[in-house]
Amino acid sequence: MSNELINRVILYGAGGFLSDREEELFSLHHTAIVGISDSDEDKLGKFIRGVEIRSISDYPEDAYDYIVITSNYAYSISNKLIQMGISSGKVLRYCEYKQKSKVGSLIYYPSFKSNDSEKSIIAVSVKLSFNGAGMALLYLLSILNKKGYKTAMVSEDGDRSFLEYANTMGVDAWICSNILYGGFKDIESIQSYDIVMANDFVVHRFVRSLQKSTPIVWWLHEAEVVYEEEVNLWGDNMDYLWDKVDVYCVSDKGKGAFHKFFPTVETRILEYGIPDSFTEYGRKKTDNKLIFCLIGFVGYIKGQDILLSAVETLGSDNSDCEFWLYGNMREKEYYKGIVERVSHLENVKLYDEVSHDQLEGVFDRIDVLISASRSDQLPMVITEAMMRKKMCIIPDCIGTNKYIIPERDVMIYETGNARQLADCIKKVINNREIVEEYGENGRKVYERYFSMEAFGDRIAKAFKDTYGIDL
Repeated sequence: MSNELINRVILYGAGGFLSDREEELFSLHHTAIVGISDSDEDKLGKFIRGVEIRSISDYPEDAYDYIVITSNYAYSISNKLIQMGISSGKVLRYCEYKQKSKVGSLIYYPSFKSNDSEKSIIAVSVKLSFNGAGMALLYLLSILNKKGYKTAMVSEDGDRSFLEYANTMGVDAWICSNILYGGFKDIESIQSYDIVMANDFVVHRFVRSLQKSTPIVWWLHEAEVVYEEEVNLWGDNMDYLWDKVDVYCVSDKGKGAFHKFFPTVETRILEYGIPDSFTEYGRKKTDNKLIFCLIGFVGYIKGQDILLSAVETLGSDNSDCEFWLYGNMREKEYYKGIVERVSHLENVKLYDEVSHDQLEGVFDRIDVLISASRSDQLPMVITEAMMRKKMCIIPDCIGTNKYIIPERDVMIYETGNARQLADCIKKVINNREIVEEYGENGRKVYERYFSMEAFGDRIAKAFKDTYGIDL
């Protein structure tokens, strides 16, 4: 018989939050789900994986070790449970318990390029992967690496392929299972870095844990919905965060989202840049069809439903084109709805998320990149497309709009307006020659604002302002 300690857990919250994480929740280490509860009386008496949903008052306190809140409204639920007399030490947010159930570990992925510089910087981020925030951070660190800094990134989790890609660019990587909640405590190998910066708002618990003797750069990329979720998880009293922190947002759009929740905090703008990987060797087209493409996780904020409505509006006008959707499932019910709608549209293809290397091949085969996002701060996939001279159709809500001239550099439609999006697509179908023209103009936007040279200049100013360092 095993002697390992098993935590008896009651999940509080039986809605979409639990549904989207069900597989992960029921496979947590050292955990036995002994009950599920919810405040919605209509859910009581139903079952999830054989576990009955019951009122929290049905469970005596000695029947469980923890109540784990599986809801986006954890702050108010936590207060409610504590007011009911439940010990505060037994009430945990899901992210807290997830950290607690992990076996503490520290894994080091050293750079393939030796760097014995005495100057060093480490950046703490959310999961290290080929997403916009992760790539932006990697490109920033690669610039500092070329400036003579030993550079590293650290997170609680990461995709091995991304970590190894970072290593090829001269950036070390650390995976520390409890970094976002425990800070650098007792981790001498990480404490040795001269400069610390933070990437993304979600690492605010780490920022709180820092004993800040000098200022840090905190670079934010999130949409408004993320700030809302974090406030609902932790409460809005975060005044303790801003001491000796210089906040940089990735765009004016991002700055507006941040200030909606923290209006008195001073912020600056630091747009990312991306390497130039464009080559004029032609597209791998197999026929004369126009290929429109949307790339991004499948979720409400990315607006795949808006694009499908536009395709349905076009009807027979879209017979000589195809629409490709690339992305992994983020929201289960939304994804199911998209799959169902795609099954009725002959010229729409839904593909899984592709790797960074495979993305290059996707860009080779498409004509037009579409964003249908309901909100996006400065989507890197749009910047990647402009760098590759791909025409873009984008909504008026995204941060990219500050840098372009509408109907010259990109085509713009009203956010969420499927009919306007359909009109843009129809215009391209009827005037194919504009695809190349828009692509050329988009490339000029990339060169002016988002090249690595322009990015390097912005980084130099930010580090001078915050750290007093001349790069």
